[in-house]
Amino acid sequence: DDFARNCGRRHNLPVASVSREVRVNRKSAEDEHTMNEAPRRDDPIFVAGARGMVGSAIVRRLKQGGYRNILTRTRSELDLLDSNAVKAFLAREQPNYIFMAAAKVGGIQANNVYRAQFLYENLAIEANLIHGAHEAGISRLLMAASILYAAALACFPAARKAAAVTLGDARPAP
Repeated sequence: DDFARNCGRRHNLPVASVSREVRVNRKSAEDEHTMNEAPRRDDPIFVAGARGMVGSAIVRRLKQGGYRNILTRTRSELDLLDSNAVKAFLAREQPNYIFMAAAKVGGIQANNVYRAQFLYENLAIEANLIHGAHEAGISRLLMAASILYAAALACFPAARKAAAVTLGDARPAP
């Protein structure tokens, strides 16, 4: 959004988009039309990372919107790093929509120490979900991503407050 771009410009930082819809299987002009339709309340919707901050907010909003067929799995029920398990799950459950909010995360120290491991695992999760969706014929995915620049930035409290409002979290930013 404009706020994030302005914050990044002010501090000479790159800014990433918060979410991006990925169209994996576009079959026809008719499919393009249905891509723009709102989901029906009984459509199966898989939220990867449903127990995390972003994923739980997505689940909360879907429930508030009256969506009744929300599929969630814990890490022990579905290892998103296992491509075969992801493919089997998506082929079996056939969700119409996938919200990708799963990620390997840690605090500032862990992010610093395990940079390559976190990046590798997050890319593997994303690749497994995108490829599994493609193979299962699922065409609607939304990927949520976030970046923490540094807590010392002047714009950080406002950015955190904007994120809290977007995700439905009423806690004030410090």
